[in-house]
Amino acid sequence: MFGQGCAATWIAPVAMPLGAKRAGGRNRRTTFIVTSTAAKADVAGVPAPPAAKPQTKKGVSLIDTTRRQLLTAGGTLAAFGVCPCATCGPAQAGEWSYGAYEGPRMWGAMCREGTAQSPININTSASPLRSAPDVRFQFNYASSVRSIANTGHGMQVNFNPGSIVTFGDKSLELLQYHFHTPSEHTIDGIHSSMEVHLVHKNTKTGGLCVLGCLMVAEETAKPHESFTQTFSKAPAAPGREIESPKFSPNVRSFLPNNLAFFNYKGSLTTPPCSEGVEWIVFTDTISVTPAQVLDFQNYLGDGVNYAMNYRPIQPLLGRTVNGFEPSRLGALAAAPQPGYSDML
Repeated sequence: MFGQGCAATWIAPVAMPLGAKRAGGRNRRTTFIVTSTAAKADVAGVPAPPAAKPQTKKGVSLIDTTRRQLLTAGGTLAAFGVCPCATCGPAQAGEWSYGAYEGPRMWGAMCREGTAQSPININTSASPLRSAPDVRFQFNYASSVRSIANTGHGMQVNFNPGSIVTFGDKSLELLQYHFHTPSEHTIDGIHSSMEVHLVHKNTKTGGLCVLGCLMVAEETAKPHESFTQTFSKAPAAPGREIESPKFSPNVRSFLPNNLAFFNYKGSLTTPPCSEGVEWIVFTDTISVTPAQVLDFQNYLGDGVNYAMNYRPIQPLLGRTVNGFEPSRLGALAAAPQPGYSDML
């Protein structure tokens, strides 16, 4: 079921994290410990297991967990212009899963037939960072949370209209954010402990743009406050959604200070895997504690085991991944670099 060549042993749930109050486990994979120094992504589609001990950002032994879903919705991308992840209503958890029998290998339709699928491995040597003149991120995230849901594949925070990111001449409205463990994207073949996805809608075209940031478990890190708030408010029962929850996450804290990024055209990473999604994956990471990663894995396992929610790496199939360095943004008063005109 997992890739070859790594010795593994099951994690013993000695102390249940915060999610231990949950009951009624579903058929999900249990996290296990890898004795190798790095968890490599299998481009052929076999999930890479997580590494045993979360280490510093400079380390390579990271907890590998998987990603949560954007709920199932209609078949076309247009259906996601308003609600990109089908969690705007009750979760359709029974229609697909990350398990051995209904997992990513069994997802059909565009998930199997698409030619521009996500996530991908980002080869940094093939996508060197270059300047992007006159393009800057400007964040105006309001704290108006509409609801928080247990989608059956993770926790998702949905927002009322009004949280805007301007990116060059583009205006992106935040729809929701959610998490995956381990990271769905890999950098030079290596997973991080988790990944957060901030799903936006282009206010002019209605297309989707996802800002992705890898999250690294560090033993010396302080708990990520907004993750802790989200975790504490997330409903325990799969399919449940709490309207107007009383919390105000700092959404900007889910992104790094250095906004260098990779950009490519891809898809939703859950069924129906609709294509035409713009991806911005930041080069820098943010920190969480090992306990926060385990809490989220335990949440995915309904408090009775440790589970994952990620889709394996998909083939690039000739797509271009562009890298842009924000420290040089605006430094050159010239025409956009080749490839930049294809963004968003």
